[in-house]
Amino acid sequence: MDLHMRRLGLGDAEQFRQMETGIENDYVVRIFDKLVQEDLLYGAFYENELIGIAGITVYEIQYAILGRLRTRVHDRGKGVARKLFRFLVSQLRQNPHIKWIGYATEESNIPANSIASHLSMDCIAKIYSSKLNRTGSGHFASLDSDTDDWQEIKGCKEKKLLFKQAMEESGMNFFPYAVYYPLPAYPEDISDDYLSGCRMWARNGRFFCLMPEEKGESYFHLKYFWNDIFEQTGLWKKAIRLAEREDRVIWFDMSESMFRSLPEKQWFETTAWHLIGEPLKEEKIDEVDCV
Repeated sequence: MDLHMRRLGLGDAEQFRQMETGIENDYVVRIFDKLVQEDLLYGAFYENELIGIAGITVYEIQYAILGRLRTRVHDRGKGVARKLFRFLVSQLRQNPHIKWIGYATEESNIPANSIASHLSMDCIAKIYSSKLNRTGSGHFASLDSDTDDWQEIKGCKEKKLLFKQAMEESGMNFFPYAVYYPLPAYPEDISDDYLSGCRMWARNGRFFCLMPEEKGESYFHLKYFWNDIFEQTGLWKKAIRLAEREDRVIWFDMSESMFRSLPEKQWFETTAWHLIGEPLKEEKIDEVDCV
């Protein structure tokens, strides 16, 4: 199948809306105009018909995340997704600022996982993305704890240093940058804009962050780096209180060791994800077994 690849624009909106993807209430349809103006969205065309799309989101100038992969139902199994991702990777490799290219996909998404081998990419981390549910909230809210001993950290310089120390100390093999968008490492030059948006509290050599995000639902993205997370009763009570005040759901990306230490799986709605990518430039990232 001979495909033509190009960046999409506002003039492609109607053709995308007509492309049958099998995805109900697809958020990409709702925000298509915004994506093509503020982000990078590419299309695969066959005989002038749009049959697949994929996007690029660049974080902190250096980390390129592939995503928003959609293939027309009629054309699945024909290598469209693979060819799209290969095209995007070839474009990104020409950018001297990009040091890592990759994507995150659900463990159960066999086609998306299988693309990795065609791109010479490895599994970097297995991540358990979890939404705290009513059962979990009720459990933590019922425990006795004083939440006032967590002191808020407001300076970007201190936040940046604490993040760096936590990643080194904990040995976590991904950085929970954003909901749906983990990174393979802590960005050394993380922006002050990002740090300013992340509310942070510290106590006794530990800290946690809450980042407000809008991803279909209103979330507080909780960031914590140590396996004693479920022993931190005051942390959970404070986070739950703030989430309820702003009508947000708590999203927490767990490492494998955190997930194993979770006392009750029923506290969260959890989905296992694979972070897949190819180290570039001087970056050295270890491959892990994600099966």
